[in-house]
Amino acid sequence: SSLPKALGKHPTDFVPYRVSLTQSCSGLGHLALQFSHAMGFHTVAVSSGDSKRELALTLGASEYLDASKVDLIKSFEQMGGAKVIVCTAPNPKAYQGLLPALAVDGTLLLLGITLDEARFSTGK
Repeated sequence: SSLPKALGKHPTDFVPYRVSLTQSCSGLGHLALQFSHAMGFHTVAVSSGDSKRELALTLGASEYLDASKVDLIKSFEQMGGAKVIVCTAPNPKAYQGLLPALAVDGTLLLLGITLDEARFSTGK
C-alpha cells in the first residue's frame, strides 16, 4: 500500500498499538482509518462534530475525538503522542496545530494539501 511506502516503512516495522491520529473522516480519511487499523495502530479519528463518530468507529477507529470539544494536544500527550498523524483534509488550518501531538520520532503525513500557505510551529 502507499501509506507504508510514503512513510518509508513496511507495515510490520510499526509496533502494534502505537497511536495513529487520522484527521478528517471523509474521502481519504476513510482509507487512512482502515489502513491504520489494519497496521495495528490504536487508531484515533479526529473531526469536528459528533456526526462522523459512528462511521469512524465502524471504519476501524479505536477512539473518536471531536476537535470542537476537546484539547487534542492534551489528549495525545496523555496517550504518549501520536506515532503517525495522517492529515487528509486539504485545509492548513485543520492540521497546522497538530505538530505538538506527535510522539518523539513521530511522522506527520500530509495527504490532502493545497497551494495555501501552511505554517508549522514546534513550540506550544
